[in-house]
Amino acid sequence: KLLIDYGADTDRLGGNYGTALQAAVTAETDTSHYPRERDFMIAEAFLQLGAKVDTVAGQFGTALQAAAYDGNLKTTELLLDHGANINLKGGKYCTPLQASVAPREARSSSLELVQLLISRGADPNIVGGKYGTALQAAVLQGSPKFAKILLRTTRILILPGPSCFVDSLYGIRVMSGSLPDAKCSMELVKLLLDGGADVSIPGGIYGTPLQAAAFRSRSIELVELLMKYGAEVNSKGGTYGTALQSAAFRCKDINVVRLLVDRGAEAKVATGKYFTALQAAAFRCTDLAVLELLQSHGADVHAVGGKYGTALKAATMWFEDKNKTTFAATKLLIGSGADVNIKSGKFGKALQASLEVGTSLYLNIDLSIPKLLLESEANVNEEGGKYGTALRARIADPY
Repeated sequence: KLLIDYGADTDRLGGNYGTALQAAVTAETDTSHYPRERDFMIAEAFLQLGAKVDTVAGQFGTALQAAAYDGNLKTTELLLDHGANINLKGGKYCTPLQASVAPREARSSSLELVQLLISRGADPNIVGGKYGTALQAAVLQGSPKFAKILLRTTRILILPGPSCFVDSLYGIRVMSGSLPDAKCSMELVKLLLDGGADVSIPGGIYGTPLQAAAFRSRSIELVELLMKYGAEVNSKGGTYGTALQSAAFRCKDINVVRLLVDRGAEAKVATGKYFTALQAAAFRCTDLAVLELLQSHGADVHAVGGKYGTALKAATMWFEDKNKTTFAATKLLIGSGADVNIKSGKFGKALQASLEVGTSLYLNIDLSIPKLLLESEANVNEEGGKYGTALRARIADPY
C-alpha cells in the first residue's frame, strides 16, 4: 500500500508474472511457510485499488490461471467474483482449467477448485497450452478423479500432443502403466477409451498406444485392454515401427511378445529403427526365448536393414553393459543360418561390429564372440564399415 500511495502502477507489465496481481496470487515457495490467506488479502487489496483482473501477461497469462495452478480456491473465487474471464487464453497452460489439473511437484490439485471452474463456465474443449487440453493435463497428473469430472461435462477432445495417447515423457507414464499405482493407470486408460478416445490414434515416438504399451508396460493387462478395444496389432509408425518390435526390444515380459504374435503380429514386418522385431530382440539379448519365439513365427534371420543391418550384427555389437546372453544369442542366430559375412550398416560385418570398442574397458573386451564368428568362417580381411577391417576396428581409438 505504501508503494501504491507513492504512485506505483498496479497494472504495469513486466517480469516473470506480468503484473503485480498475478505475482500476488502465485506462491513460489512452500505454502506451509505462510497461510494462503496472505495471497487472498493481497489480491483483494489490488482489486480494491482498481487493478485490472484480465490483463494477459507473464508466465501464467492471467491472474486467474496463476491462482488455479496454485490450487488456491478462495483467491480463484475472488477473481471470478471480480469478473475474471474464465476462458481467457494465455500463458503456459492456456486456461485456468488446464492449469488447475496440470501436473506439479510441490502442490496438489483441488477437486473442489476444478468443480468450481466448471460450474462457472470453464470450457474443457479449449485447445492450447503445454498439454493441449485440460483432459490431457489431468491424465498426466495420474488421478482418475479429474478425468472423470472432465469427461462428465462434455465430449472431450483427445488430441495429439503430450498425452497418454501420444507418448511424451509425461504421458507414457499413464499409457504404459508405469505410474506408482498400476491400477490407477489402467482405470485412466479405460476411462479415456470409454469416453471416445481413438485406440489407434497415431503420433509420437511410439507411433500408437499399443506400441507405447508394449514398450513400457509392467504387465500384459494394458496390452490386452487396448486390443480388446480394437487396437490394430500390425499398425506401423513411431521409432520401433510396430508394437511387436517395441515389445521385442524392451522384452520385460515374453508374454507380451507371445500375446502379440498369437493375435496376429507379423514377425517378418520390416520397418522402424531396428527393421525387424528379431533385430530389436537380438540387440537387447535379454531373453533367448524371445529370439526363438520370433523365429518360430517366421522372423527372417537374413533380413537386412535398420540401425545394425542384421539381427546377427545387432547381437554382436559390443558395449560395456551388454548382458550375459549375448554369446548365446549370437550362437543361436548362426545356428539358424545367419550369414556372418553380410555387409551392412555402420560397422560393415558382424566381426567388425563385435570388435568395435566404445568404452573405458578398451583392453578388456570379451573375445568369445569374435572367436565364434571366426570359427563360423567370418572373413577376417574383408574391407567395409567404419574402420575398414576387423583389425583396425579392434585397435581404433574410441575417443
